[in-house]
Amino acid sequence: MILFAGDPHGNYEHLYPFVKEQKNVALVILGDLQLTSPHELDKLSEYCDIWFIHGNHDSKTVAAFDAIWGSEWKERNIHGKVVDIQGVRIAGLGGVFRGHIWMPPNRPMFFDPIHYCQYMPQEKIWRGGLPLRHRTSIFPSDVEVLESQKADILIGTQMIAKGLDFPNVTLVGVVNADTALNIPDFRAAEKTFQLLTQVAGRAGRGDKAGEVFIQTYNPDHYAIQLAQNHYYEAFFAQEMKMRHLAHYPPYYFTVMITVSSEQEYAAQKQAYDIKKVLEGKLSSQSVLLGPSAKSIARMNNRYYYQLIIKYKKDG
Repeated sequence: MILFAGDPHGNYEHLYPFVKEQKNVALVILGDLQLTSPHELDKLSEYCDIWFIHGNHDSKTVAAFDAIWGSEWKERNIHGKVVDIQGVRIAGLGGVFRGHIWMPPNRPMFFDPIHYCQYMPQEKIWRGGLPLRHRTSIFPSDVEVLESQKADILIGTQMIAKGLDFPNVTLVGVVNADTALNIPDFRAAEKTFQLLTQVAGRAGRGDKAGEVFIQTYNPDHYAIQLAQNHYYEAFFAQEMKMRHLAHYPPYYFTVMITVSSEQEYAAQKQAYDIKKVLEGKLSSQSVLLGPSAKSIARMNNRYYYQLIIKYKKDG
């Protein structure tokens, strides 16, 4: 059995019930491992065969980077290659597109890391190469390597939707398509619709017909329903109606205040203290939401809380 799991962001407890109950499980993690040490993978590997691709969060800190590329686990990174997992050839494209390097379908600024480093100030060189942040940036050379290989499955982060042309891709599967619908962001439906229409465009780009399968717990949501047939105008009309009713842009202005701390209680308390101050300052036309934990509540050993202010221009 091959189990695909996305974006653990340092939390792996939910995977243990699956890998413990099944025998001969190959676990493929689809980006943003966000480790602080290799220990978590070492422990999880007692129950399954682990493979992964990296995400953009895996080069946000030196600890996250070293947990992968500074350990033996770097050999299990599928990015830029094809591996045979239980008789299935799986290709991987990890990382993220960044505009000043390459944002398909736009023309790339740099072809590969060496090309980028040639034009980079020497003080930004990190460990003899790319800056830490760009160790997870996608270059055209990464895609070129995959184009010359054969695979049964191509895995990637959401960035795989960004304008790449793979003529032989005839089937696209979107796992947990409604994940973005549950984040505390008024653009959640817009981002979901955008992602699904972009990903669907990866299938059937050559002479062969394409199919798209979407896994969702909310099949009746308008973002998912309208994305099936690329009904852009209908989505726009429904989205503007929802935003008007809920007092979100473009009908209201919004401000987000984020608080973080290494102690969850401290972050939560500071957020509530800010709320008390704001309640005495804002006009009656303004709306104050929160505080609430952010969609990724803990990152790099810090806890994050947020407040949102909605107001008219004269509020």
